Amino acid sequence: MTFATLAFSCSKEKRAITCEDKMIEKLGAQVNCSVKRELERMDNVLAKGSYKGRIIYFMFTVCPSCNTVPPQEGYVCGKDDNIEKIVIDDFLNNISNVTIVKGCGD
Repeated sequence: MTFATLAFSCSKEKRAITCEDKMIEKLGAQVNCSVKRELERMDNVLAKGSYKGRIIYFMFTVCPSCNTVPPQEGYVCGKDDNIEKIVIDDFLNNISNVTIVKGCGD
């Protein structure tokens, strides 16, 4: 009886779902990696950065030889980790600490 209780009472602890997990679930399918690399590449990746004191997630085009427009909108985790879409005001001056959350592996 004691062995059965011990064997069945052990369970794997589930990891809490984070805001980043939710963003990957929502936006991860939009990640697109081109076959070409170096200057000819054009990848769409999921990135995050600091924006007005909050962490914002956005789709970002990585294309060294393109003249692309910076993202105009992004997503933040609001109250109770609900995802909120927000407009990005002046991306180049207001977004910092950009890192790729889900990208193309290079």
